[in-house]
Amino acid sequence: MKSLKIYTLFALLLMTGGIRMQAQELSTIPAEQKAYELSVLWKEMSYNFGNMDNCPGLNIDSLYRAFLPKVTETKDDFEYWKTLQQFMACFNNGHTKIFGAPDHLVKHLAYPMLATAYHDGHVVIENFGTRMADSLHIGDTIVTINGMAALEYFKEYHIPYVTCSNEEFKIHEAMFYFVNLNCCLMESDERIRLGIKDLDKVREVDVYADYYLDPEKRGLNDMFYTGGNYWRTVNAFVADTTNSFAYLALTRCNESFSQEFFKHYEEIQKADNLIINISYNMGGYSSFCDTVLGYLIDNDTIFRYPTLNRVSNASVMASSHFIPEERKETEIEISENQEYYLNHTFENVNYQDPDWAKFTNPVPASQRYHGNIYVLMGHETVSAAEYFAIMLSQNKQVVFLGEKTAGANAQPYYFTLPSGIKAMINIGKCYDFDNRDASSGFSPDYELDMYELWQTKSRKKVLAKLESIIQGLK
Repeated sequence: MKSLKIYTLFALLLMTGGIRMQAQELSTIPAEQKAYELSVLWKEMSYNFGNMDNCPGLNIDSLYRAFLPKVTETKDDFEYWKTLQQFMACFNNGHTKIFGAPDHLVKHLAYPMLATAYHDGHVVIENFGTRMADSLHIGDTIVTINGMAALEYFKEYHIPYVTCSNEEFKIHEAMFYFVNLNCCLMESDERIRLGIKDLDKVREVDVYADYYLDPEKRGLNDMFYTGGNYWRTVNAFVADTTNSFAYLALTRCNESFSQEFFKHYEEIQKADNLIINISYNMGGYSSFCDTVLGYLIDNDTIFRYPTLNRVSNASVMASSHFIPEERKETEIEISENQEYYLNHTFENVNYQDPDWAKFTNPVPASQRYHGNIYVLMGHETVSAAEYFAIMLSQNKQVVFLGEKTAGANAQPYYFTLPSGIKAMINIGKCYDFDNRDASSGFSPDYELDMYELWQTKSRKKVLAKLESIIQGLK
């Protein structure tokens, strides 16, 4: 009995020591450094951010002053990291955010293996980890989370950290899904209790944050249930030779983007109609898109769409100090510098270097695709995938279907704070070839309900639905 007491005491001491060590490890950033790092974000945003026109009513200096006490009073590094996420989320841009945690924090962070969708006022389960296959079902409706109404939970715990260019899509971006930093929790055993609608009652199911950011902590069971929306995340090709349609789904702008295209290009050329699905494409590198664009734009010269960057205009700002406020509108020359003592002037990158603004199509006319092209896109079409869509729009035969894209276009500026927290800032504004501002997303010619489309759970059925829709358009 005595030895049992000694063992129990020893275990408690080890546990207490472990908790103390973890607390010390997660409280390594002093308040002074937190204030400095927020100041770096404020400085970089003030000087480089290109999309303040998408932040109505926001005063960046007032926001900075409001967040100074918030960051310095955070209780640990996790809360500090989340507070910086919240600061960057105020700027309403998908390419402007805190996207990486410091190394000492990463090994403590985990997600729940859960993917949900928001549709028609309800939160619906789209996918989950294989270990939850006996307790969850695809299509289950979540009515409560940790005792709160599901939508209220997302509004309180997720939406304040969402970086999204389109207000209407914030609730979608707040959902649980794979590698969503909004869903990160610090304790791997942290429980999330779901209230699932089950006929006329609610059954409760516990899920856990058990998918680590740290790859070394993951196990063989860390994968999504393949019967859910997993199929949307992989490239795919389907052909309907009867109706002369080819369908190509591209889910990343990486090596596979061009590889998948060229792998099926011979079959694509035989079809009168090509559907390119980039509605679930999380971006990557535009260079992989460029190798494909020449085959889909039947022009000898390909243009790059206008991209504007901020310029400081320090001399205009300085001289404006001597003009009374009531006379500024009339006394400052009406030109591109006029609004611009406010530091909101832009420069067109394209016009600085004519060789960058356009290039000769390297693909001979005989090898280009000459059929009808339909591009399927949505709010999960991000970054380089948006670049691909806007570039294709110079081909006036291309028709765009779906939803407005994410609005995370233009090249972001990446930097790392001294703590190791990684940040990105969207430095530019983008315009399409009709001179419409596309910085907050590129709009389709015809809107489709993407959620309804994906309920088919089959690429062939998706193609059949799209063929029917396209025939209706004609």
